[in-house]
Amino acid sequence: MKEHTIKELTSKMHITRGRVYQIIQQLYKQGKINKDADGHYILNDDAVKHITGFYKSNRLAGKTADSLHKRIADLTEENRSLHVKLNTQAEILKAKEETIQALKNQVKNLESSADALKENTDVIQKALQALDQQQKLNLLDKAKPEMEEKPKKYSWFSKLKM
Repeated sequence: MKEHTIKELTSKMHITRGRVYQIIQQLYKQGKINKDADGHYILNDDAVKHITGFYKSNRLAGKTADSLHKRIADLTEENRSLHVKLNTQAEILKAKEETIQALKNQVKNLESSADALKENTDVIQKALQALDQQQKLNLLDKAKPEMEEKPKKYSWFSKLKM
């Protein structure tokens, strides 16, 4: 087994020395990396394998967490946008309901006006009929005196009596 150095790991994994030491400390706590008698970490092939595996899994987890945070932010923005649209649609709906109510009131007014107009038409019809009858009676009254004023023709017998 080959011993590796921190410098080899930083160049191989393209990370800083500090990050390599953070990973080593975490793996040491988990018992996956050991120290020698002098207190130095033993960086053999197994240790390097654990270090690269830990870094890759945490890097992906970090990317996943970042993508989740971005997704949450995107969904939050989309939610806000949908709430704005919903409020706008609610205002539009309220305005349309008010318009419908106003139109219903206009229809009621027109219906009552139509009823009043029908009643007035009936009254006018009756008045016209009464006027027509009155005019006929007036014509009859005028014609009657003319009939009475005509001289009477006497029969020859009535002339003898006179």
